[in-house]
Amino acid sequence: MNPYQVLGLPRGAPMDEVRKRYHELARKWHPDINKSADAERRFREATEAYDLIQKAPSSPRALLKQPLGDFLAWGALVIGAHVLRWLNGVAERKSKK
Repeated sequence: MNPYQVLGLPRGAPMDEVRKRYHELARKWHPDINKSADAERRFREATEAYDLIQKAPSSPRALLKQPLGDFLAWGALVIGAHVLRWLNGVAERKSKK
């Protein structure tokens, strides 16, 4: 799930735009206001997207200020991405032989 796409914003949008858009969607899809069948699901998706964007570190330096568990989780994601890129390169080289 791309949280920016859920909120209908371009990737890397400023936090004030993210906050404004989230509040618009929260008012529109809140189950107490909107009685449609998918209102609760859409409200939950918007809330989860907002939480993800809000909690994401803005820079590597900001990442270092996060609790150790968060730091290790982000590090694992970065290392995993590099390992996958390396494995894809190995597979491509083998397929060319």
